[in-house]
Amino acid sequence: MIFLKNKYLSLAVLMVLFQAQLAWAQINIDSIQKVINQADNDSLRIYSYLILSAKYPDSGLFFVQQAADISQKNATEFHPVVYFQIAEHFAKFGNNESSTKYYRKAIQSAETEHDHKLLISLRNYFGYFYTTHGKSDSAIMLHIRNLELVDKEPELSKSYSETYIYLAFAYRQYGDLRKALSYFKSAEQSSRLYLDTPFLHIAIHEKGNIYSLLHLPDSALVFQLEAFEIRKKLGQNYYLLTSYNDIAGTYHRLENYPKAAEYYEKSLELTKNGFSYDPYVLYTLYGNLGEIYQIIGNIPKAEYYLSETLENAKANNIKYQLRDSHLRFAYFYYFQKEFDKSAEFAFSAYAYNDSVYAEENSKTIEELSTKYETEKKEQQIIIQNLEIRKKNIQTTYLLVSSAIFFVLLLLIIFAYRQKIKANNLIKLQNFEILEKNEELQQQKEEIEAQRDEITAQNTIVSEQNKHITESITYASKIQRAALPKKAVFEKYLSDYFIFFKPRDIVSGDFYWAEKIDNKLIVAIADCTGHGVPGAFMSMLGISFLGNIVRQQDIQQTNKVLEALRHEIKTTLSQTAHTAEQKDGMDMAFFTIDLDTLELNYSGAYNSLYIIRNLKTAETGASATELTELKADRQPVAVYIKEKPFVSQLFQLQKGDCIYGFSDGFVDQFGGESGGKYKIKKFKLLLETISNLPMSEQQNIISEEFTTWRVRYPQTDDVLVMGLKV
Repeated sequence: MIFLKNKYLSLAVLMVLFQAQLAWAQINIDSIQKVINQADNDSLRIYSYLILSAKYPDSGLFFVQQAADISQKNATEFHPVVYFQIAEHFAKFGNNESSTKYYRKAIQSAETEHDHKLLISLRNYFGYFYTTHGKSDSAIMLHIRNLELVDKEPELSKSYSETYIYLAFAYRQYGDLRKALSYFKSAEQSSRLYLDTPFLHIAIHEKGNIYSLLHLPDSALVFQLEAFEIRKKLGQNYYLLTSYNDIAGTYHRLENYPKAAEYYEKSLELTKNGFSYDPYVLYTLYGNLGEIYQIIGNIPKAEYYLSETLENAKANNIKYQLRDSHLRFAYFYYFQKEFDKSAEFAFSAYAYNDSVYAEENSKTIEELSTKYETEKKEQQIIIQNLEIRKKNIQTTYLLVSSAIFFVLLLLIIFAYRQKIKANNLIKLQNFEILEKNEELQQQKEEIEAQRDEITAQNTIVSEQNKHITESITYASKIQRAALPKKAVFEKYLSDYFIFFKPRDIVSGDFYWAEKIDNKLIVAIADCTGHGVPGAFMSMLGISFLGNIVRQQDIQQTNKVLEALRHEIKTTLSQTAHTAEQKDGMDMAFFTIDLDTLELNYSGAYNSLYIIRNLKTAETGASATELTELKADRQPVAVYIKEKPFVSQLFQLQKGDCIYGFSDGFVDQFGGESGGKYKIKKFKLLLETISNLPMSEQQNIISEEFTTWRVRYPQTDDVLVMGLKV
């Protein structure tokens, strides 16, 4: 509610200070009574009694009456706000007759003082009082008089917003939604014109509520959300709580259940945090959330909130809430097909229904009896109304009881029919199982016969695989025996490593080395294919290299590759026709003059890396320098664009590291993405480890390969050779 604004500032300040003093000091009733007796101002005495009324609600009506008596005994007219405060307090305690009397006195006082601004506010409050007590026709008359007054006095134009709002409330209660909507729109226009934000968000929000009542939830939501944004900026929890509830209700009607749950949850959080704590509001929110989560299918949350509904009803011992909570659980378990629990809660709801109508009947009789005592002139009418009311209650009780009994009956019948249906289904399934057992027995015999045959075949295949594997394993020993002895490297190099990992026992990758005169001759090769076919090619390569270097005495690297290509083409009958088989090999072939450390290199697809570790003279910091000797883009085999191999020279220094390798490492799939390792990453790895002993380098390369391909099979033979000068 919007607070009154008046021009009597001193009186308002006096009232506020006095209220604050009494509230903060927490003084007792005797102290306040002493202040009242000593006060020389009747207005102060009245406000003191009103404070006592608020502080001690059990005796509140008595204190309000004391304040009213002072206003009656004193011939002096009090300020309109004094009468208004008395009226508000009487309304709070349900004494509507006295409240109406003092609202009228407040209005008469404002008219006498010609305080038209205050008069408009008082009429609006009085009108809202009428609206909330079912007398909207009287409220409409008061608000219309206000509009007439504002029309005559343009300086009061800002009061249009307030009056339009209250008039719209009255028409809504009266049932004329179209007029209510029209006046909410007028209130919005006026508020925008005069920048009256409090009335603006009320007008927009209530306009949305009217659309909701007119069954236009889409339009309702637009305005409710617009008002919500304004209220968030204002930070007023009362209005935010209203927005949460109304927006949730609209989403509920739109069947947007997740959004409805979201806003009901926000409302619940605000309510539980202490603002406007109301057990009825909590009960309603828990019930709505339980219903929505049941529709969504979030059964644990639905059951939780329905339990909270029941606990809330138990804590406050509200019989109709207990009845409705049990009935909700009956439906909940019914749709979960837990019919025993559903029936149990339905019976409990039925039991609470008796208590509800007993209380209502007792309360009705008590109210009518009191009215009979206070209004003797209407005694006969009251008795008749009592009888009618009792009959209505009995009729309603009978109808509700019958409905609950009918629901129980339906649940029991449904559960019984489900049980019969289940029994019949079990019998049918048993019959089908017996029929299928015979079929399964026959199939079992056939499967066992097939299994015996497959077992026998597997035994044969296993034996064959064993013989083949043993043969290939023996072949790998022959292949490794053909590879150069470690002594060749150990004698002429300071350090070295060879990381050699065939994919299928035998390998298509091979290495070869020989010492002739003052030259160390080395080859790192990758033959076409892997496994047995690759191994045959590697044995040919080893044999051909030995013949070319030793027998033919060819040591110039490019000439060796030319001669090797000729041998392969001749032996495999390869010509330049593209349709023919192109078996061959990729190779890095180089010689090192052990006196001058001059390196001579030629390559077929396989490059050679030389890494030199440097130290700066000024700081002594170490760095690496990688030199790549690039290979010719052609294999050692028949090729559509054959050209002579190129020979390259490089001057080595003590401590230089030479690396040759096949493509098995860099083409291996692995890592998080399943991609290839790639040459760039491989270069970085070599540069990082080049300053370590060769044995450690081999361990790191082996671990890196295993880690990289941990989830993927090895795709090719792998060969990496490192030589330190």
